[in-house]
Amino acid sequence: MIRTLLAILSIVAVGSVSRETAAQPLRTVAFVDAVKFPPKATQAHLRLRAFVEEALPSKSLFLVQTRRPIPDCGDSPSGMAKVAADHNAQYVMRIAGQKSHEYGYDIVLGVYSTTLASVRTSLATCDICDPGRMAEVASKAAAELLSSVLREEVSLKEAPKAPLAAPPPVALPPPPPVAPPSTAPAPPAPIAYVAPPPVVETARHRWIPWTAIGVGALAAGFGIYALSQDGSVASYKATPAGETRERYSSVGLGVACTAVGGLLLVGGAIWVIATPARSTTLSLSPTRIALNVRF
Repeated sequence: MIRTLLAILSIVAVGSVSRETAAQPLRTVAFVDAVKFPPKATQAHLRLRAFVEEALPSKSLFLVQTRRPIPDCGDSPSGMAKVAADHNAQYVMRIAGQKSHEYGYDIVLGVYSTTLASVRTSLATCDICDPGRMAEVASKAAAELLSSVLREEVSLKEAPKAPLAAPPPVALPPPPPVAPPSTAPAPPAPIAYVAPPPVVETARHRWIPWTAIGVGALAAGFGIYALSQDGSVASYKATPAGETRERYSSVGLGVACTAVGGLLLVGGAIWVIATPARSTTLSLSPTRIALNVRF
């Protein structure tokens, strides 16, 4: 009788454990071995996988079982996400590395989480170790990185979500009053006369004729001076044959400067008289001609 009762209790206990196990979803990890071991270290890859597989059950995780090693997908989120989708895994663990010198390895670790939709990476080094020791160091570092990812997921789930603020009420304007229908024709709209904009004379246009007059006066004055100096003695030189005098020959320069200056004077004066500004007035009388200019 006691044996029968113990058997019934054991069956009930096994059934409750199996129901609890079935209620929790199975979380799996796809492992990508991208370590470049020496050609002779053929067992190092198997040892690395064994170390990783031993560390996962303590975190309620299990390694995806595949017939062949998963090809290297790189450390990009898109590549790891494809591996997770192909093997129906919640995490992808990638371990890469190679020898940094004769006795050491540089290890690059990466863990992709479908919950975070991102990759977390870390680095590890093994200065003096053989391939077997490197596999042990890499598996421990990968387990620590996976633990930090799991903690990040828990903190993300436990973080309180801020309530969504209700949008402020929108005040609608009152509808406009409806005017009664009118049968009288509408008066024609008045035609507005738009005056053309006033023409403003710029400072540059006002100063052009006065500049021409000033430059013309200087050129004409220099030309008159050059004409007056034509033929005058420039220097004396005593030679055995007698005294030699060098004279100026500036008639050509004087004529050119006088002509150009006269043209600039006449042109500037015509411009000022033909287009007087508001500050320029011209008055004519039988006895005088007055030109008043204000600056």
